[in-house]
Amino acid sequence: MNKDYFVHESSFLDEGVQIGKGTRIWHFSHIQSGARIGAECVLGQNVNVGNNVKIGGQAGISGHLKIGNNVEIAGGSGVIKDIPDNSKVMGYPAKNIREFLRDNK
Repeated sequence: MNKDYFVHESSFLDEGVQIGKGTRIWHFSHIQSGARIGAECVLGQNVNVGNNVKIGGQAGISGHLKIGNNVEIAGGSGVIKDIPDNSKVMGYPAKNIREFLRDNK
């Protein structure tokens, strides 16, 4: 089968992962079972993506991070720390949406 995406040989994809065309997954990343990564995405070094994760366009995720399950990262956000399960974050640096709205009134 010819893959239309790239996964570095040091990364690990669990069974049931869906990867979109043109996506590149770099060194030491782990994509957990059931995760779906869209087309033309780039996941940097040491990223761990859980299940039911939505990452908006132009969001940046620094390396050595864990993105938990059921997480939404708004487009244009800059993620520089781990995101726990069931979070919705936005902004740069990315904050919980309630914190972001409070701090940007």
